[in-house]
Amino acid sequence: MPLRGDDEPAVLSGRVRVSEVEGGRARAGLFLGAARRAVEVAHTHGAALAVLKERSPSCGCRQVWRDGARLPGRGVAAEALARSGMHVVSDEALRAPPVPAANGAPAQSPSR
Repeated sequence: MPLRGDDEPAVLSGRVRVSEVEGGRARAGLFLGAARRAVEVAHTHGAALAVLKERSPSCGCRQVWRDGARLPGRGVAAEALARSGMHVVSDEALRAPPVPAANGAPAQSPSR
């Protein structure tokens, strides 16, 4: 869903709106509700780490799509989780490096 709006800390504080680019429907309530629920579930289950999808308007850890551009920053849920004390990391940070072959052959990527 392409969005327009302000940065995530402003969204969490309720100072700004988030809306769809096409049609302009307000979506801040959906983002805030999902972010609060993510924090609640994480803490209920004792999670200390959240692995989130990079560049998502809600889950991006280092970059988000906003106003049709990729911008630095955290998504709404990522910001809420981080503020609650969770360690948030991008799914891209977990990509495994190539595994070196024991016989000196070129490294191979692990099978997924």
